[in-house]
Amino acid sequence: MEILKINMELLSILLFLAPGYLGFRLYQIDQPWSSFNAIDIIYGSLIFSTASYLTYQMLILIGFRDNQFLLVESLLLFSPIYGLSWRIFGHEYLHKALRHLRITNEDNTDTAWTRIFNNPQIYLSQIIVHMKDGSQMWCDDTKVYHRQDFDRLGVHPYYSDPAGNIYVICTHYRAASTTEWEEISELYCPPPWGIKLSLIPASEIARIEARVTESGKVSAA
Repeated sequence: MEILKINMELLSILLFLAPGYLGFRLYQIDQPWSSFNAIDIIYGSLIFSTASYLTYQMLILIGFRDNQFLLVESLLLFSPIYGLSWRIFGHEYLHKALRHLRITNEDNTDTAWTRIFNNPQIYLSQIIVHMKDGSQMWCDDTKVYHRQDFDRLGVHPYYSDPAGNIYVICTHYRAASTTEWEEISELYCPPPWGIKLSLIPASEIARIEARVTESGKVSAA
């Protein structure tokens, strides 16, 4: 019976942390799992679960009935809401306040790479990838391939993961031995073939040049 009691206590702790983990993961949605250690996950989950639990207690104070099912439902509801709210609003304003107070200019973005590729407020309108072997890959005008049918499938003109691997719709290619750009043939074929993507591992990339614009302007085009 003592073992059962301990297991129930552990289960209660896990059930309390699980909704907080949802909020924490939404807040850190663009970070790879391997970048977190156990302490990051536990304390991150605890913060959002605790905030949700305090919200539940406020609901009790204003007249809601206190029961275990309502507690679980409240934690599952509010933890993701707080995670998204902190990501959208709190994180930005916190670092603006820190800059205003002359504490730090750091914005807690993992790398400059993720700041550019994973920021939904900006859009890369033109991309040239310089490879380590001296060749180059160029997407001349990405907004041409910013299409609703592609967006619906989750396919965009370019994409990068946190490790720096990318795919890009490559419109032109230049070999290391020449100065002339070669236009990619059969870039888009009618269904069922579709668009041609170029997958480029980070280990092969020397540098990237890109033109940046506001994502809203691209969407309105």
